[in-house]
Amino acid sequence: MPLWIRVSRPRKGLESPGPPASRTPSPPTFATDLTRAGTDLVTVAELLGHASLDSTRIYTLPTKDDLDDAIARLTVDR
Repeated sequence: MPLWIRVSRPRKGLESPGPPASRTPSPPTFATDLTRAGTDLVTVAELLGHASLDSTRIYTLPTKDDLDDAIARLTVDR
């Protein structure tokens, strides 16, 4: 079972009053949040249980701001 499911599953006795879908983040949300936090794509792939980075790449949803931030970090470091 991929880690993103294990991490997001409620513990026994700690059931959420919301609908089941509200307790488990979708793979795109989980992958995007991890990459925005600076996690490399190989690690995200491992957490999602993917054998291929191509599979993981479709789950990351960078915005224009994400791309701009990446470029800004690159130019600041030089």
